[in-house]
Amino acid sequence: MKKIRLLLITLVLAFVTVFTVGCAIEKDCNKAKENFEKKGYEVNLDSDYSAIRNTLKNFSLSVSPSKVDCILDAEDESEDELVFIFYCKDADTAKEIRKEIKNDNYIKRAFAKTAGNSVSEDEVSYGCDGSIFYIGTKKAIKIAK
Repeated sequence: MKKIRLLLITLVLAFVTVFTVGCAIEKDCNKAKENFEKKGYEVNLDSDYSAIRNTLKNFSLSVSPSKVDCILDAEDESEDELVFIFYCKDADTAKEIRKEIKNDNYIKRAFAKTAGNSVSEDEVSYGCDGSIFYIGTKKAIKIAK
């Protein structure tokens, strides 16, 4: 009986480990860029202070550009799939961005309009993964993982 219990616990831990690792956003922005390019996405990767500041301003975010290492945005050929990934210096900054987005429903609606006519607000998702904040269509976010 103890062997069966030990086996079950081991299987559950293995499943949780695989599931957790498989659902994480790519931590290296350059590898994420490569993943999107392989799928035929047009990718911009900005680590320049002024470019980061402009993107934060376009999203109406009050986070300091100095708290963000780089921002990746990727769009497919049809312009229906789009994602922005903010690589922050720490998890608190990513959470701060998520909080600002959550408190402003306009941003999600505006993002859906930007992504294309065939994208509904329900297809736009956002969240945090450690020090990374992402917002985009669910299909584009899946590629980032």
